[in-house]
Amino acid sequence: MKKFILILTVVLSLILVGCQGNDKNYTNNASNAIETIETNLPEEDNVEESTETSNETTETETTETTEETEVVQETFDPEGKIFSKLTGFEITEEQSMKRPIAVMLDNQYKARPQAGLSEAEVVYEILAEGSITRYMAVFQAYEPEVIGPVRSSRPYYIERALEFDPLYVHVGGSMQALTDIINYDMADIDGLSVGAGVFYRTTHKNMPHNAYSSHDGIRKEADRKKHRTEVEFAGMPISYETYELEGSLANHVTIQYKKPSSGDSLGYSIAFRYDEENKNYLRYVNGGEHLDEESKIHLRADNIIIQQTYHKVLDSAGRRAVTMIGSGNGYYVNKGQYVAITWEKKDLYGQTKYYLEDGSELILNPGVTWVQVIQTGMEPYIE
Repeated sequence: MKKFILILTVVLSLILVGCQGNDKNYTNNASNAIETIETNLPEEDNVEESTETSNETTETETTETTEETEVVQETFDPEGKIFSKLTGFEITEEQSMKRPIAVMLDNQYKARPQAGLSEAEVVYEILAEGSITRYMAVFQAYEPEVIGPVRSSRPYYIERALEFDPLYVHVGGSMQALTDIINYDMADIDGLSVGAGVFYRTTHKNMPHNAYSSHDGIRKEADRKKHRTEVEFAGMPISYETYELEGSLANHVTIQYKKPSSGDSLGYSIAFRYDEENKNYLRYVNGGEHLDEESKIHLRADNIIIQQTYHKVLDSAGRRAVTMIGSGNGYYVNKGQYVAITWEKKDLYGQTKYYLEDGSELILNPGVTWVQVIQTGMEPYIE
């Protein structure tokens, strides 16, 4: 009987050793297969996948190799997703192939409110003459039927527009701006020299605050002028996944571009108020809701970049030089928090990049971005 038990024990041991060897070989083969998949992924997908896998490993450090393999397989999207370079939102291939449109929008008090801003994916606000700002709205995925009032170009707006390689839409401009448009070979769509059906004048506002256009009209004019349609731009430094910003409280942001005076009792200020439910900011102008003229939608921002730059008034008309190529300081506001940042634009066509205090590049959360450019030394009120 003892001899039988001994033989049985030896046989069972041999079986267990064989099974363990098979498990080990299976795990190694699966790991090698995943490495092959990652090596052949497009660089962008590879970055996303590596990030997600790293997060999963951090949360469950005791996960076995076979479980890690399952995580990688689940995050790999064989069909491929396309994300907007402007918002980080998922978009269609057709939308991704459209050349962006950058439109100069009037912001003189007689021009307000503006139409089309509720569909803009990135908006810049910068001072022009008389301490009144102008907007430049950037569109790609969305197609507003009414855009305006469209106003003239300025050189520093061009320096930002070039980052998107856009169809650049305006009505006239300063002499320097018009010269720059030619020298930089921009895809120019000027309301003073377009075909029929592109711009029109409304009757509810007075000239020069009543020139309007549309997405379809702008695309039609681009075709008429045989502007290149291929997309060639890096896009905003934006994430495709949401993360939590660790900073100081930012429920309310105010920027005073123009102080009230005897000749202007209102002046000009803008504000963003945090909407806890929707995790973004509602926009206000001089204390009132900033509504889109056409859709009546209350404008919102997911990301707010406050960028401090050097300004200089050039002449008696109040024309300005605003430094866009160089570096400076600022703030990033997102989801009820804000952090101090620095910015850098190395050359004319280079993308403006933003950096955290530790020197790492700031990657924006997905969503609509408003870039509020202010003068060096001027500070926003954030609470």
